[in-house]
Amino acid sequence: MRYWVGIVIGFAFLGIAEVSQAVVLFDNGQYSGHQSNIRNIIEPGFTQMIYDDFTLDRDYVITGFKWSQHDGINMVYIATNLTIFNGLPIEANTLINRDIIAERTENNTNVLWDNWYGYDYSIHNLKINLAAGTYFLGLNSVIGTGVEAIWDDSSWDETDGNLSTIPGRYIMNYNFTEPGSFSWWQDSVFEVIGHPAPVPEPSTIFLLGAGLVGLAAYGRKKSKK
Repeated sequence: MRYWVGIVIGFAFLGIAEVSQAVVLFDNGQYSGHQSNIRNIIEPGFTQMIYDDFTLDRDYVITGFKWSQHDGINMVYIATNLTIFNGLPIEANTLINRDIIAERTENNTNVLWDNWYGYDYSIHNLKINLAAGTYFLGLNSVIGTGVEAIWDDSSWDETDGNLSTIPGRYIMNYNFTEPGSFSWWQDSVFEVIGHPAPVPEPSTIFLLGAGLVGLAAYGRKKSKK
């Protein structure tokens, strides 16, 4: 009896645990204009900050984030602090905060900036449960590669310097410390990866309930002997 009850409960939990394959849950679909006649040396250890809002239409399990930087810079992250805010990206709204390292894959989405090539970056192997709603993602990274970065165009598609407060906008801010350097913002591609949060089907709940009732009955039967 206990053997079969265990099998019933096992199938029930398998039904609860079953989830679909991870897919793109949110894509801001944004691209920015180019930078204007700038040349800077990016030294190892400089920081990069990315903020963007995203909206979920139901409860999801977030498994990763992906973004593209079409700036011709091959950067290696040595540390990334990931923060999810349940409002504008300020400390008081912090919901999730953890340290992780982002990975780079060259031009994975084949999106080009004129004669410039871009890089895709991603964070994988997360398991963050979020309810339906709007959130802000913050990525504060330390870069480990010193490279020369060159920007050679002059147009912008944004006029507001603080894109982090504009819904649907990706903000990237490089914190330069060298004389004559600057910080800038750009709008780019940003995706949230994950799958729907598992919700027990009625049949699964029935199996679980039947198993628990059977287990309780078995326990009472043993206690009477």
